[in-house]
Amino acid sequence: MEFTKSSVGNGTKARLTADITVYAGTYRATEEKTMRYKLKSIHSVAYGTADGTSVSFDLSKGADGAAAFYNAKTADENLSHTVFVRNVIKSK
Repeated sequence: MEFTKSSVGNGTKARLTADITVYAGTYRATEEKTMRYKLKSIHSVAYGTADGTSVSFDLSKGADGAAAFYNAKTADENLSHTVFVRNVIKSK
């Protein structure tokens, strides 16, 4: 697994990318619930289907799947920022 972090825009957002290599097959990606963030949308889906809160990938033919999960901050306790995460799931 490889992570890449970068700033976006005027500093009010951050982006974290996770590249994960898996065996060819079918997979489901979901966001874990956190205290200060809520999933707002899923977009930029490649080789998968978003169903509202998760993405089902079919990587059985060796394709690389990807999805962008957009989270918005819902509370201001403990300094933090809005986070944009793009998870790439690659077949082996």
